[in-house]
Amino acid sequence: MSNRKLIDNVEIKHILLCLLKEFDFICRINGLKYSLCGGTLLGAIRHKGFIPWDDDVDVFMLRNDYEMFLKVFKKTRRHKYYKVLDYFCVGYTAPFCKIIDTRTCSMENKRTERLGVWIDLHVIDLMPTKDIGFYSAIIRSLNEIRYLGSKMYFSKNARKPISTLIKNIIKIIVRPFKKIRERNKIEHFIHNNHGEQEVSFSFGDKVFFWCDAENFDFEDLIEVEFEDLNVYCIKKYDSYLRAKYGNYMAIPKPEDRIRHDIKYCYWK
Repeated sequence: MSNRKLIDNVEIKHILLCLLKEFDFICRINGLKYSLCGGTLLGAIRHKGFIPWDDDVDVFMLRNDYEMFLKVFKKTRRHKYYKVLDYFCVGYTAPFCKIIDTRTCSMENKRTERLGVWIDLHVIDLMPTKDIGFYSAIIRSLNEIRYLGSKMYFSKNARKPISTLIKNIIKIIVRPFKKIRERNKIEHFIHNNHGEQEVSFSFGDKVFFWCDAENFDFEDLIEVEFEDLNVYCIKKYDSYLRAKYGNYMAIPKPEDRIRHDIKYCYWK
C-alpha cells in the first residue's frame, strides 16, 4: 500500500459522479429508462446531490432495459476503463450489477473482493404472489454465497490448519458451484414467470425493497438535480422514500448516519 496513491472521500465522490454521468449518457443515447434509488435518490431530493456522509451511488432499471444496457454498454461507453460486473462474472459474488472504474481498487472491511470504485445497478422484476416462497429461498441462498465470500466467515478459526483448509476448499470449489446453481434458478425464474402484484429489485443483500408496483412507474420519469447534472427518478419518489426511510427529509443524528464499510481505496 505504501506505493499506492490513496483516494480520499472527496475524490471517490468525483469518480462516482463520472460513473453516473457515463451511465446516464449510455441510457439516454440508447433510449433506456432508469431511476436513482436508495440513498442516492434520498440525497438528490434532500441535498440535491450526495448525502454528505455517503459515498456510493445506487440506480435501478426494469428487466428489459437492464438486459439491453448490458448489450450496448461496450459499444456505447466513452471510456474503456469502465466495466460492468454481474453475477455471470467469475469471482464476483454480489447478487446485483456493478459498474466499476478499473483504474481504481476499493476494499471493504467485511469482503474479500477488490473491486474498482463502483455504482450499484439493481434490477426490478415483476413477480406473481404464488412464487414469493421460491423467491425468498433464492434470496437466502444468495446471501449465503455472499457470506461464504466474506472476511467474517474466512477469518473464523483462521489459525487452525484443518479449518483453514476446509474453508479454502469451500471458497475455491463449493462457492462457485453453488453460485452457478443459484444463478440458473434465477434465470429460470425470470424467464418463466410473469408479474402481477409485487415488485422487487436486487437478488438479496440488505438493499432489497418491496413496494407496490404502481410506485415504480417508469413510463413517467422526472428529472432531478444531482450535483452538477440532471438525472432520472420515479415520479412517485415520495411514496418510495417514505416506505424506505420514514420521515426522509429529517437530517439524522450523527450516531444514526449510516456509512459504508470501505477500508481503503487507491489508484492502481
